[in-house]
Amino acid sequence: MLEIILALTEEESHEVLTYLYHKYAQDMLKVAKYHLSKWKIVYFEAEDMVQEAFIRLSKYVDTIDVNGDEMRLRAFMKTVAENVTLTYIRKEYPKKDTVSFEDLDCEPSSEDHIIDEIHSIEEYNRVLAIIRQMKPIYRDALTLRYLYDMDAETIASLTNTPVKTVYTRLERGTSMLSKIFNTN
Repeated sequence: MLEIILALTEEESHEVLTYLYHKYAQDMLKVAKYHLSKWKIVYFEAEDMVQEAFIRLSKYVDTIDVNGDEMRLRAFMKTVAENVTLTYIRKEYPKKDTVSFEDLDCEPSSEDHIIDEIHSIEEYNRVLAIIRQMKPIYRDALTLRYLYDMDAETIASLTNTPVKTVYTRLERGTSMLSKIFNTN
């Protein structure tokens, strides 16, 4: 594999790349195998990920301090391998169970009934307390949708967020709200 990397890179970077390869390639291979195994992807692709990582590193080899902190350099090399592997997985193996909003014919409202079922001030206050504890992205979307009765397009323009993202936040936030409300 080193020969391929050296053949694809400039000659002045060969010494540093050879050093990095002999020192960190096994660590990088372990990182790639770990991430690929979670997706049940064959291990020989891990070598491709390490090779790709070194090819990317070759562009910036002059900025890598091989005489500096060894732990930091090792962490950097492993991070490069991890990023290359995760990018590969995202591109080559997209989630099969994902449905786009274009395929749906309605707004995400499967959990809207929780809002409709609030009958007392106590329940209303409980729902508000749950919403206030949520992450800001869900809290804002739910507050604008249910307390201010705004549609997803209006929320998107107010928050400078894509409409699809607003739909996703509403769906996830409402689902979380429903689960927490029903468990308490």
